[in-house]
Amino acid sequence: ARVKVGYEYVTLGDFLEGTSNFQRALEIDPEYANAHSCLGNAALSQRRLPEAAEHFRRAIRFEPHFVEAHYNLGIVLGMQGHVTEAITHYHEALRIEPDHVDANVNLGVVYSSENRLEEAEHHFQQALSVNPNSSPAHFNLAIILSETGNPDVALSHMLEVLTTEPNNWQVHLKAAEMYLEIGDRAQAVRHAGIAVQLNPNALEAQKLLGTTKNDADRT
Repeated sequence: ARVKVGYEYVTLGDFLEGTSNFQRALEIDPEYANAHSCLGNAALSQRRLPEAAEHFRRAIRFEPHFVEAHYNLGIVLGMQGHVTEAITHYHEALRIEPDHVDANVNLGVVYSSENRLEEAEHHFQQALSVNPNSSPAHFNLAIILSETGNPDVALSHMLEVLTTEPNNWQVHLKAAEMYLEIGDRAQAVRHAGIAVQLNPNALEAQKLLGTTKNDADRT
């Protein structure tokens, strides 16, 4: 009951009262894994990373198959720069729940940052096999495919993101870059223009729009 009440307070943004209820739950049962996990989430939301990591570790200690504790600990460790240990906990989350979309996406992002692109692509594909509408999976997979010489397929994934995030200027910018890569200047200009409309301060989009227009005018 304390955890449920605490969760409601945290949802409303009252971390102090929420945390107080989680701590009371632990006074009753110090090995209550879900209370530790909730305290970890509250600390993570406030970027108190060492505290968050400690609570997720305790949750796992008392409940080793706690998927979300492994997943969230992976997030914290990644934010702290502990990449190898973050990968370990993402893998453990996926061992317990192979269809965990966010764990697959986050593991793919970590592998991308380590230039382990084949492994990253595998996990983005896994995420999409479970949720074909996962924008983060489509976006990150598009970046990898573009970098590995598959611009047409990369573009198809970036356009999938735009079906759910039509007002995301960064996605329009990436789409413009990919259209330019396959030689479609008209669409590159169109998407770069939309990016600038959505964010007039986006210097990269302004530069791409100007360069693409000038190139088109010379042809």
